[in-house]
Amino acid sequence: MPPKTQKQKEEEAARLAEEQRLREEEEERQRKELEKYKINTLNNTNMPLPITKYCIEYVYLHSEPHKATIEYLHKLAEIYNCKDQLRDIDFQISADALINDLIFAKSLNNLNEESVQVLVNILFLSFTNNNSKFSQEIRYTNTLQKKSKLTDAELFNNLLKVHAEAGYFRSMHILPIKEHFQIYLNHFDLINQAFISDQRTLELHMDLQMDLPLQPLPLDEALIYRPFEQKAEDDGLIETVDQEDQQAPPEPTDEELLDPIIMEAIQKKLDLAKQELEEKLVSRQKDMEEKLMSMATKKK
Repeated sequence: MPPKTQKQKEEEAARLAEEQRLREEEEERQRKELEKYKINTLNNTNMPLPITKYCIEYVYLHSEPHKATIEYLHKLAEIYNCKDQLRDIDFQISADALINDLIFAKSLNNLNEESVQVLVNILFLSFTNNNSKFSQEIRYTNTLQKKSKLTDAELFNNLLKVHAEAGYFRSMHILPIKEHFQIYLNHFDLINQAFISDQRTLELHMDLQMDLPLQPLPLDEALIYRPFEQKAEDDGLIETVDQEDQQAPPEPTDEELLDPIIMEAIQKKLDLAKQELEEKLVSRQKDMEEKLMSMATKKK
């Protein structure tokens, strides 16, 4: 193989330098990408910060915060090799809790960016303490709790007290923060049920009955006019019955519906009225005859 010329050596050196530059840029990009999701600890209190400043700045300003939060939690779980152990419900409920915490922290007045991050992490760590698989899989609670089992309220009160003394919150913020966390305590039982890993599918068994429609007649038979229909008798003979004979019996009249006693009373009243009318007619006829006789006598 002939030796390389000076020009070829320069081209080879330039190519290697370009590859080295691209490799360093990719490593720097990956380092910055991992830095967005790296769980650091607070310097003066040693509290882990799974919710980074990147998450707070990115999620709060995103047009679809719920989707962005789930993507952040997915990436966080992927970095710590526990994505396969987490279910969709774990991501969804944790994302809802994180968004509520972030909105609440941003709504408090006189909180700087660092205090907002500390408050969001206190609320999120307390929420995931015994109610989310995030703390079990990512394992950041071992450093936080030092292998001691704390209840959610105890952990929250401890973290809030320590960081209030460290100057992250003022006295005016303590009561609203406690009231906000109390909402979680009121719903932890329901939230915990959603995170139970051995949930069983509810099976319901029910007997249903359905009346199927009759098959329609063929079109060629449906077009035939049939004034009579056939009726099968018990002896197997078939006779033709006029449809008019099968009509429903006539409805009873009003007189038939009345009680016989009422009808008898009505009939008596009618007879009495008829008798009184006849007597009046006879009396009137007699009066007319008497008047005529009187007039005839006066003329004579």
